[in-house]
Amino acid sequence: MVGTVYRPIKSDRFSQGFGEAKTCINQTTRKVVAKTPPTDVGVCPVGYVDLYKVALRMDGHSGEDWGAVRAEPVVFPVDIPVMEWIAQNHIDKDGGVGVDVFSLHPVPGLGYIKFRFWHLLKSSVYDGQIVKFGDVIGLGDSTGLSTKDHVHWSLKQTSETTRIKFGELFRTKFGVTLNNTNGYYGALNFRLYFDFVNVWANDVVKQRIAEAKADFPVENKEVIAELEKQVVVLTLRVKIATLMKQLAELLKGRKK
Repeated sequence: MVGTVYRPIKSDRFSQGFGEAKTCINQTTRKVVAKTPPTDVGVCPVGYVDLYKVALRMDGHSGEDWGAVRAEPVVFPVDIPVMEWIAQNHIDKDGGVGVDVFSLHPVPGLGYIKFRFWHLLKSSVYDGQIVKFGDVIGLGDSTGLSTKDHVHWSLKQTSETTRIKFGELFRTKFGVTLNNTNGYYGALNFRLYFDFVNVWANDVVKQRIAEAKADFPVENKEVIAELEKQVVVLTLRVKIATLMKQLAELLKGRKK
């Protein structure tokens, strides 16, 4: 396995796996509903067809769906040692809000990849933002072709993603999805390449921070505490200076 994937949201409600087909769509209204019962062999209501196998002409679902609480944080859950990631935002024709997170280096056995997170209320990143394991990338919702609040996430191989520096700025050329004709629009079952641990990625980050602090010698802890106090003082000074500047500009305006 090339790395570890954790759960991107706190909610622990798995609803649909890779390759399954539990959803129907009315191709006129674009409304989507679950099959009855909500399984691969379930039946679509009158006027609806299988979302994946008929409407989208796929072999099945292209990732995993996990039920979410509306507006709950979605964090980047992929942990690969010494890997850099970069974000790109999307909105599809049905109003689905999503974030793609691309690898800036090839992954052994896979090459360049991206993880896609969809049906978000909104993104919390900007195009070209460097993303780290545990960073918040968006908020959960039910935008686009969705029956209820959830987060869809999937893995795709891409061409190379590059980030070139021009002076103080960076320009990113995002990779394009490979193998689009594999029946899943290029998506792969990430569990075949990554270990999956059903723990919220944010909890893993907190645990690592706690362990790192516990490993510091006492004198280092005292230094950190003093630095934290200095940060608070400097922050207050900056806020005061900003307020004083605003007050001076206000008084200057009144004199005119």
